Amino acid sequence: MVLSSLSGVLLLPCVSQVFKPKLVPEKVDVIVIGSGIGGLTAAVALSRVGKRVLVLEQHGKAGGCTHVFSKNGYVFDTGLHYLGATLMDASDPFSRIFNACLGWNVTWAKMDPNCYDKIVFGDAEPFSFREGKSALAGELNRRFPADAAAVRQILGLQRKVEMAFGKLVLWKLLPEWLRSRFPFLARALLCPVANVASKTAYETLRQFTDNEELIGVLLSQWANYNLPPKESSFLQAYAILMHYLSGAVYPCGGSISLANAMVPIIEGAGGKVLTRVEVQQVLVNQRSKTVEGVRVRTRSGEVMDVPCPTVVSSAGALVTFKRFLSDVDSGGEIAKRVELLERKVGMSRSMFSLFLGLKGSSEDLGLPSGNLWFHPSYQFDRRIRLERRPQSHVGVQGGDNEGKRSNSQGEDEKVDAASAHYTVAKELSWCIVDTKGLPEEERRSLQSANGVNSRHGLDSEEVKLVKEPERSNEGNFEIDCLFISFPSVKDPESEVQHPGGSTCCVLAPTDYSQFQKWAGSVKGKRGTDYEDIKKDLATLLTAMVLERFPQLEGKVDYVDLGTPLTIEHYLKSLQGAPYGLAFSPVRFAPEVQQILCPETPIKGLYLAGQDTMVNGIAGAHLGGLLAAAAISKWCLLDLFWEAAGWTRKPKNDE
Repeated sequence: MVLSSLSGVLLLPCVSQVFKPKLVPEKVDVIVIGSGIGGLTAAVALSRVGKRVLVLEQHGKAGGCTHVFSKNGYVFDTGLHYLGATLMDASDPFSRIFNACLGWNVTWAKMDPNCYDKIVFGDAEPFSFREGKSALAGELNRRFPADAAAVRQILGLQRKVEMAFGKLVLWKLLPEWLRSRFPFLARALLCPVANVASKTAYETLRQFTDNEELIGVLLSQWANYNLPPKESSFLQAYAILMHYLSGAVYPCGGSISLANAMVPIIEGAGGKVLTRVEVQQVLVNQRSKTVEGVRVRTRSGEVMDVPCPTVVSSAGALVTFKRFLSDVDSGGEIAKRVELLERKVGMSRSMFSLFLGLKGSSEDLGLPSGNLWFHPSYQFDRRIRLERRPQSHVGVQGGDNEGKRSNSQGEDEKVDAASAHYTVAKELSWCIVDTKGLPEEERRSLQSANGVNSRHGLDSEEVKLVKEPERSNEGNFEIDCLFISFPSVKDPESEVQHPGGSTCCVLAPTDYSQFQKWAGSVKGKRGTDYEDIKKDLATLLTAMVLERFPQLEGKVDYVDLGTPLTIEHYLKSLQGAPYGLAFSPVRFAPEVQQILCPETPIKGLYLAGQDTMVNGIAGAHLGGLLAAAAISKWCLLDLFWEAAGWTRKPKNDE
């Protein structure tokens, strides 16, 4: 990927075009709704066997969670934080298929093999996840010598989980007519899955050990699927553990390099990837219950129909059934599926996303390439409460050294990067609370005579940690943990492309219900109360980062915070859930998995993405492959051919 600059303005590569009727190809074979990795993978796989695919994206950029945004000279990745290092293994079947869908045009950079994830529980000794199963086992045995047998048994579950996962994939690869005609296939393939997935991750590990700290370490990466271990399925939790057993990697050039590699493959086969177009409805023949195309609304407000006999939705199962098929009656089958998914499964949690632009190179700032996870308790029964008073007011004082931040309209305002501060009514704090919401330790409050001086990064001389009196919960927000990463360190091209600057991304799982009062509101028009809350929460989360990385004091040059409403706006996901349906044990029950297949009750309509398999970039990719395989037998053959290694990897033109 090549980035260029003009007059100091960073220019990102254009990977798609804004929708215009004249850009729609003639005789489209397949329409894909959504340009996330699930949708793009389905489109690429179909393009490889000669299908002409039209990808429609409501956002202004293609890529879904892999798209980036640029502010004040910093480029921020939004949703890809790391992937399993098997992607560097050309002999691995999944790796071969994944890289083939990228045209073998993405280079992977390894993260620190000795610590790609550092886990911190309160004040306890940090634990480092190391590359390789034997290295991980060694680190666990060093830390928990009395539990060596339990460690061996737990890591020995890998084969059992792989077998269950393989049967789940095989079930979804079977043609729909075969699954429906032979019920014994469900018992043979889905019952073993349920046996592994029917208990929570916490319950399963408790069968091997009563060491809560060991269990906490092994399940500490749960924010990768946003459901705590006492609620999430063991199958999902162990799938994450296995995914990173060989270490972790990051795409050179950042997450946008994935979409940049995939779009040319689609368009090279006669297809198109078009943005800023909202799909309002999947058109269905009411008599035959077959797809006839989609109805879209363009950027200018024009509503038009795009005919096509095959549609793939990567927008999520519930979004597809509730939004795109709201006027379709398929004998009540759609309504039954919606009721089952809403009643038994529900959505995963949402999160806050904090983006920091830092002055200084990663080397100068001493930033790690590994991620930092901070949990208030290894028993996962504590949360972090971010406290603020309802009357808090945030202001900005100007100066001579100008920086930028975004105002409530999303426009850049000039502020003094050296002396700008948030003036708070002497009341911003955070503390650890138990299951009843009672504080377990002294609050860490941000106070100063004139307010909280953030300098876009708090001044340690003016901020005091003090014990605060009890107060009501009004205006408080709770998060489960903190995930802190530095994408600029992971990407070896970052320093070349953006010299003298670094980036930090912070994720904090939270509940959408805390923002329910703004549900249905329009971005940029949610009022000053919402904007003040965002600024206060950004201040608190930034302070928590600086507490763990004190060398960043005075180095924070840009701050931006995304809330669950931000995710809901950009991804169009229900309840701001970036990982779709919750990964609870019931999600993997046979009755649920039978309806989370690529095929739907509407002939010609298919599901792709995370909801059809498991979470994240890799899970969405697999969901896209399953959708493509369900549409075309040639596509299925092509994927098997690629997985077997019979297709020669293309040589670099370099």
